Formats: sequence, C-alpha cells, structure tokens
Amino acid sequence: MTPTPRLSVLFVLLLFAAGPAAADDGDLQSEGREAIAPRRTVDVQHLALDLTVDVKDRSIAGSATLTVAPLRPGVRELELQQVALDVSAVTVAGAAAPFRLNGDAMFIELPAPPAGEAFDVVVTYAARPTNGLHFRGPGRDSPDDYFEVWSQGEDTDHRHWFPLFNHPSDRFTYEGRFTVEDPFKAASNGRLVGTEPSGRTGWSTWHYRLDQTLVGYLPALAVAPYEVFTETWGDVPLETWAPPGTDEAMVRRTTGRTAAMMDVFAELTGVPYPYPVYRQIYVQRFMYGGMENTTATIMDRDQLVPAHLAELDTRAETVVAHELAHQWYGDQLTCQNWREMWLNEGFATFFSALWGEREHGPEWYAGRIAGMSGGVRSADGRALKPLVPRFFANPGGRANPYAKGATVLHSLRVLLGDDAFFAAIADYTRTHQHGLVETEDLRRAMEAQWGGDLDWFFDQWVYLAGHPELKVQHAVDAEAGRVRVSIEQTQEVGGIVPRFVLPIDVLIVTSTGSTTDRLWLEETSIAASWELDGELLYVAIDPRGGLHAEIDHPRLAGELVAQLGSEHPAVVLSALSALTEQVGGVGDAERAAVTAMLKDATAPRTIRERAAAALGAWRDDASVATLLEVLEAERDGSAAVRQAVVGALGQGVARDEVVAALGRVLSRDPAEPVRVRALRSLGALLEEGVRPRALSLLQRGPTWNRLVERAAADELGRWGEASDLGALARFRGPEVDRRLRHAALWASARVAGREDVGRERDEARDPVARDAERALLDPDIRTRQTGIAVLGEAGDARSIEALEALRRTEHEPALIRQAERAIDGIRKRKDVDPDPTEAELEARLKRMEERLEAAESELKELQERR
Repeated sequence: MTPTPRLSVLFVLLLFAAGPAAADDGDLQSEGREAIAPRRTVDVQHLALDLTVDVKDRSIAGSATLTVAPLRPGVRELELQQVALDVSAVTVAGAAAPFRLNGDAMFIELPAPPAGEAFDVVVTYAARPTNGLHFRGPGRDSPDDYFEVWSQGEDTDHRHWFPLFNHPSDRFTYEGRFTVEDPFKAASNGRLVGTEPSGRTGWSTWHYRLDQTLVGYLPALAVAPYEVFTETWGDVPLETWAPPGTDEAMVRRTTGRTAAMMDVFAELTGVPYPYPVYRQIYVQRFMYGGMENTTATIMDRDQLVPAHLAELDTRAETVVAHELAHQWYGDQLTCQNWREMWLNEGFATFFSALWGEREHGPEWYAGRIAGMSGGVRSADGRALKPLVPRFFANPGGRANPYAKGATVLHSLRVLLGDDAFFAAIADYTRTHQHGLVETEDLRRAMEAQWGGDLDWFFDQWVYLAGHPELKVQHAVDAEAGRVRVSIEQTQEVGGIVPRFVLPIDVLIVTSTGSTTDRLWLEETSIAASWELDGELLYVAIDPRGGLHAEIDHPRLAGELVAQLGSEHPAVVLSALSALTEQVGGVGDAERAAVTAMLKDATAPRTIRERAAAALGAWRDDASVATLLEVLEAERDGSAAVRQAVVGALGQGVARDEVVAALGRVLSRDPAEPVRVRALRSLGALLEEGVRPRALSLLQRGPTWNRLVERAAADELGRWGEASDLGALARFRGPEVDRRLRHAALWASARVAGREDVGRERDEARDPVARDAERALLDPDIRTRQTGIAVLGEAGDARSIEALEALRRTEHEPALIRQAERAIDGIRKRKDVDPDPTEAELEARLKRMEERLEAAESELKELQERR
C-alpha cells in the first residue's frame, strides 16, 4: 500500500512522507495490529464470493462460501469477523447450522469431522457497507463524476462486506462472482473466467478465479463504467481500468512502463511475475496512493496525469512500481503478522527505488535513499521505536515500515555487496513463494550469502531503535605522509537504543587515485591511518550511504568541492548537503562549482535540484542572480528544475526582482506544481502580503486536481484574516473536490483560531464548525476523519452532539477513538491568545535580518561617500 502525501507536498519523492497530523494522512489502522496472531482453529482453503452489487443503491447481497478444514480434532465452533452484516442463513456441509453474532464476531457451530477433512461453510447475507466497500456517485452534494464502488481491505476492513478470518496468517485460493447493472464492469482478482447475463434484466455477472493463494485483506472489487486498456508482458495481460472517457495517452504515460518494471523485478528477485494477469484500477477518491490487492491493484485516479506534467510526475511512476513490487512482497510473500509489516512495505518501497535507479540513474536512487534515511532519523519521534516491536521494546508503536524498512534493505545491500545481496533476495523469494514470512526468514537467507552471523545487524536495525550519531575527524600528517581518521559513536545509549556495531567504509581520494577500506566500529570509537600516495583531495565516510547515521564530519571547502566530482552519488549529495548548510557564506570556488552543476543541462535532475537548494540557502546576491538566470533559461525547459529554483528563491529575502520573477511563474508557468512552489515561496517572502494573490488564485480555478487552489487555501490558513473566511467557505461543502475541501476546512479553522478570544473567535469558528459537522456525514472516510480533526480545533458545544452521533454509527475504530479525543478536547479547551507559530517566529526573524541587511547597505554607502 502507498500512503497518501500531505496536502502541501505534491510530487515528492518520498511515498512514505505521510503523517497523522495532515488532513489526508491519519492512521486508519485498527487496534491490535501489533498483537500476536490470533489462534487458528481451521485452515481456510478457498473463498468464493457470489454477490449482487447495487452501486446506485449502495448495497450488496449474496453469499460467501469458505472451504475450511479443522486443524485439530474436536473443533466445534468457527469464529469469523464481520461488521453490520445482515446474515439470513448459514449452512455447514450443506446443512443449516446454528450461528450467533456477538459484536463484530460471528460464531458458527460445526460438526465433528476428522481433522483435515474440508467442508463448505456458506453465509448468506446482505449489507450496506460504510467501510471496506466504498461507494461513489454523482449528485448535488458530491464531487464524483460517475457511479462507482471499490474495496479497501488492509488491514481489517473487508469484514464490512464479507465474513472472514481477519488476519494475514491464513492463505487460500479465491473465486468471485459479481452481478452488476449494465454497463458497469466489475474487476476483481485473478483470471476473468467469463461474463454472462444474469437472471435480472439489464444485469451481468462477472466471474473471476485465482488459483494461487492470497490472504484475507487482499481480495478486491471495483465496479464502474471503466475504460479498459490492455498490453502484455510475455503471456501475461497487463490491464489498466480507467475512469470513463480517459484518454489512452494519459493511461500510457502512467502505466506504460509496467512491463519494463516487471523485467527489472523478475531479474532482481530471481522469480518471474507470479500471477496470470495484472490489473491497475484507477478510482475516485481512493484512501491512499494505491493498494496492492493480488493481481488487482487499486489506485487513486489523480495519478493519471496530463502531458504537461509528465516530467514532474515521478510520484505516479513510483506508486506504479511500489504496488507492482508488492505482487512479489506482500502478495506472493506476506508478512506472518502485522508486526512484520516492513517485509511488505519496506520491500515494496525499496524495489520501487531500485526501479528508479535503473530508469533514472544512480543519483536518483542515492537521493531517494538519503531522503528516506533523513526521514527515519527525524520523523514524528518514530526513530525511537523499533521496526518490529518485541516484548522488550517500546510498546507504543513501531518505526515507519516504508522508510526504515527500505533503508535496512539498502544497508544490507551495502554490507553484502550487490552480488551476494541479490542472491540472498532470490533465495528468500523462491524459498517462501506463496507463503508467510517473518524477519528471521530474511536473516537466514542473508546469512547464507554473508557466510556468518547477522544477529547483530537485525537486532540493532530491526528489533531495537534509534540511529548512530558519529563524530568524524581526519588530519594529514605531512611528515609521515599519512592521513589519520578517527570516528566516535556519540548517540545516547539506553533503553532500546543500542551502541551500534557499524561496518564503516572509508574512501580516501588523492591526486593519484583512491582506496576504500572497511572499519568495524564495535565500541565507542576507532581510529586508523592510511599512507598517502599523492595530495589528499578528500576523505568520505560511508560513500554508498548505508549507515543511516548523523555524521558530523568537518571538511575544508576545497575538499567539499573535490567531492562534487566523485563517482559515488552519495558522496556528491553529502558534499552538496554540507555546502547547503554553510549559510554564513561560501567562497568563489564553491559557488562556481555548484553553479556549474545547476546550469549543466546534462546533469541528473537530482543533482540540479540539490544545487539549486544550496544556492537558495546561501541567499547572497550572486547566488540569487544565478537562480534567476537559470529560471529564465529553463522557461521552456525542465519543469523539475524550475520547481527547484522557485523553491530555492523562497529561502532568501523579498528582493523586488525575486518577487517579480516568482509572480511571473505564478501567473504563467504551465505546470501547476511549479506554480504551487512559487506561491509557497511568495508566502515565505511576503508573509501576510501573499494574501491577495492567494485569494485571487483560490477563486480563479479550476486547475488540475485543484492543486493551485489547495495551495492558496493553505497560504490563507497561514496568513489569512477573518475577512477571508467567506472566500474559504465556498470550498467547504460536500460538492467540492475532496482535498480542496479538506484544505479549506483546515485553513478556516486556523484563521478563526487567530481571532481575539471571546466573541470574535466564537463567531469566526461557528460556520467552520457547522461545515466540519457536515463532513462527519460524508461517505468518504478521509473526509470524516478531517471533519473530526477540524472540530477538535474549532468545534463548540453543538459539535459534541454531532461527534457523539458519529460515535454511535461509525464502524471504524480509529475514527471512533479520534472522535472521543475531539469531544474531550472541546470540553477541556481553554481559549487563549495563540502563541506565535514557528512560521510567524521565522517571519519575524527574517524581517529583522532584512532590516539588518538594509542598515549594513546604508552604512556601506555612507562609508563609500566619505
């Protein structure tokens, strides 16, 4: 599964950048996800669904047949999970069977056949699901364009539309028969057996079968009047199911590299694509970027991009690669329990990066790994949590399974080397095909290629927490002709944060060549020296970026410039990062080198983007002039470079020429993400002065996916006044694009919250709270989630009644808990005048710096006149 990005960050490289604070990013996973797997009493061998799906009526009816075999003698009761299913009958081995519903559980009495003997359990039922199956449709209070229903099962949501053993520890084959109204098409898992008229006039039955096994959260269903586009990978059909009227060229831009991805993944895993077909289904208002249902990935249609955004749209390509990689890792091999989720998500994230390495080059891959590593070290406190929690570990959750999982795999790649690492991956994949896996399975495969014990590696990176902090120093002993390197491990050790065992590669580059040696840091510090065969150019620690450590390594300017010419992309990016941090000023050599990288049209995109960021951080006249020059030169060139440059310009001061250039980009650039970045930069430079532009853009639209309007709402949330609430109100209704509606609700809550305590704030919040209460009734779970969160900020006593009503009718445990917290927050709220936000404090600091620069300029002029 690919998480949804934050509202204010689009087309980012990191899929896992989501966090629960953003309106579209909250964790919807159910309680008990980290728990030990529930005890299985039967083996579910096959699931057959036979359902009539009335998309317009938002209802389903039919049967679920589970072929089960008791795992031990004397099993007399089968427990399944279900939510709000209207069960009318149950049969076991063809005979009516007693059953009872108890909360979200269903208990069925069984006969007493010998252990291992299989029989069918048929549950006949009807339902109007509010989760698990998500209904969409046009109407006065809907942003949808057509009728549709799609499923989303991970981790426990399928129980809302069919009964099942609700845990990934059981695998079974699958069959689905779905009767839908013509001209709707139904997509599901596996091979399409056939389509035939049903007994109901104007309705047809779509019959699918998957002979390979899957687990309970991976069956899929999507129904709509789709356009279907097909190509092949060998004998495997590759289908894209797109919204009605979708242009084929748009589809090919998004999914056209799927076959090439399959080539790469088959090569790297040692296992060909393991299923008879692959479908990618693009739906309205999906909850995430994508979901890897076996053979039938469901994705958000917003990723079908127009031609003018093709260069910028690395996200859509990355999502396609991520979900395809899941067909190997997550579907063919499935985590044994939810604690081991990184074996699904970490692998898919890592393999999507490997695809990017092949397609976009090693610089792209190095930048992605570096970004994930930085995110793991700093994101929302999860750096202090283990990747796989154990009894001795912090019980309060786990580290990010996407980012940290991928970085752990990259560390293994660097440790073992490519040949041994990918041999281990192939062995792991072949050994556990169509089975369940845990971390120890991967460890054993890696150890077989490593030739030794890797407990130390998996203990510190998977089962424990934290990350290394290293202080590095190097010095040349000219008399001895040697260079000495010392490395000290400085992180605070305690609890579940260990002193790490680190294989540290040290790259020594001189005027005559280079050498790389591996040091093993097993204690607090280590030192070593090397004979120099020429002038030392630089020393690079961890040249392949496998340590994921905070490294404090002072280097001279000349050394950093020399590193920019390294053959190792991670070394180049490290040097650019160090140069970016030299905000106090840089010399001519550093500026010339970085400027050359930005201006080099043949340089990799990642390098040019990082070079722009460095120039923006320096903020001096020469750097700003270079950025403006490149912005003009790329006016009809690289949108990605333009986006990086306008972002870099926002780090400086509000020079007239910079504001004018950003204004031109905002009004003229054909790429919406570039215009969004220009608006962000203008907001950073002008602060409240950006309001008129934001108001104008909010009302000018519509732009693709309402990107610009969403950014305008965000800026009004930062800098708007109470008089802007009327403009925002137009976008808080149910007929508005979902993400724009969320942005407008959040912006309104923030604006209202800045009013003076008392009547002014109460009056400003009142209409915002009423609109947020309407969001609680929306069929879209993300909108309900946003409504609850906004009420937690802006709700009043009337809102408590609406939240209590949601608690009584909502079936999603995470939303119920969120509503309870919002109610508690409203009751305990003590309004005070808000402290300045971080952005406001930064703005004040920036204004002081500008005044200081102006004073220094005036003083210089006076001195020159004298």
